[in-house]
Amino acid sequence: AWLHANGHEIAVLTTAPTPADEVRGAIVDDLKVWRVHMPRPYTVFEAAQKGGLQKSVWHLQDHFDPRNERIMRQVLDEFSPDLVSIHVLQGLGWNALRVIGARNIPVVITLHDLSLACVRMAMFGDGRECERLCAPCAVSSRAKLAFLRSVPRLGFVSPSLAILRRLSALQPLQRWAQAHILNPNKSPTPTVERSPSRTVRFLYVGRLHESKGLYVLLEAIEPLAARHEFKLTLVG
Repeated sequence: AWLHANGHEIAVLTTAPTPADEVRGAIVDDLKVWRVHMPRPYTVFEAAQKGGLQKSVWHLQDHFDPRNERIMRQVLDEFSPDLVSIHVLQGLGWNALRVIGARNIPVVITLHDLSLACVRMAMFGDGRECERLCAPCAVSSRAKLAFLRSVPRLGFVSPSLAILRRLSALQPLQRWAQAHILNPNKSPTPTVERSPSRTVRFLYVGRLHESKGLYVLLEAIEPLAARHEFKLTLVG
């Protein structure tokens, strides 16, 4: 929306939960939108409830299904972008990078997670952080690296320096331009006046899931409770 307000023409390509929700090139809030129902055994919104063979098929399609490339090709034909900004490619298909690269369009990938190395996107499983890539993720990361190498003009941006460093240890990102840029979103004006207090107030907002490290937070503050006055609020 900010780019559009500054005179640029913007298109958005994302997924649709059902075929009935598809939008192809329609104007939505002054932006051209392609919302596509991807050929998968289930949608990305249902992934947490799936497992076994279905997940294997889903990820194989997400890496290699030629329909991913066809969908990307159709959007590029209709919109002809000067630059492609990618935020989350998982669900749209990693091999779609080859279509963009073949046209020599510059690509900027914003790294919000660890999906370039991990199919779970978080390097977290069985209640703990993964120390190394498992066999499926190792195969996946090699395929993703090949897709990245098919893009002649490529760069990476991450709002998280930790994610950038972790991925650089798992993928050779140093061969491409990269930058750590903090999230520039502005906070809304407070609607409640802040009152002074001796109590220190902590607020967590996010998913209530063990991968977020809430147990680390609770273990860290528990020994402080006897000596310090504070309040912790969790919103999830």
